Amino acid sequence: CLSLTHQRLLGIGLAPNALGPLTGWESLFTLDSSIFDLILRLDLPKASEGVTKADLAKASAAHNALEDFVQKLTTQLSPICLVFRDLDARAVALKWRPAAFLPQHQHVLMGAVPHTMLRGQDGGVPICVPNVLALTSLVASLGEGLVSEIRVVGSLSGKTL
Repeated sequence: CLSLTHQRLLGIGLAPNALGPLTGWESLFTLDSSIFDLILRLDLPKASEGVTKADLAKASAAHNALEDFVQKLTTQLSPICLVFRDLDARAVALKWRPAAFLPQHQHVLMGAVPHTMLRGQDGGVPICVPNVLALTSLVASLGEGLVSEIRVVGSLSGKTL
């Protein structure tokens, strides 16, 4: 435990943070974002002191849009992933359910999630696996106007879409 705390304090082996660079003690208390599979950085206006009513209305509308976005993600992707949201409205993270990506036979509940059909062994019944590229595209289209960056965390090179 002390070794891990020492490494995190020095920034050795610390996974890059989805929310920007860390300074000082922030790195010790920041969640390690490498546990997620997909991280969406949000671009929302913030309400601050001394702003006009129009700015407050814009920030309120953006917050409502974020709530709708998270609700749509949760509703449409709940069979294959968990959706997490940063309360500061800076990021939304997805964690794939490993069992959802095991090859399985097609059934009625798969309708909402795009799948890729694979030929069964010895010409048998085809099997399905969720199509990750189509799912990432779906997330990007749902977040259009809210999401400024999509990062696939589990990739070897940490690709940003």
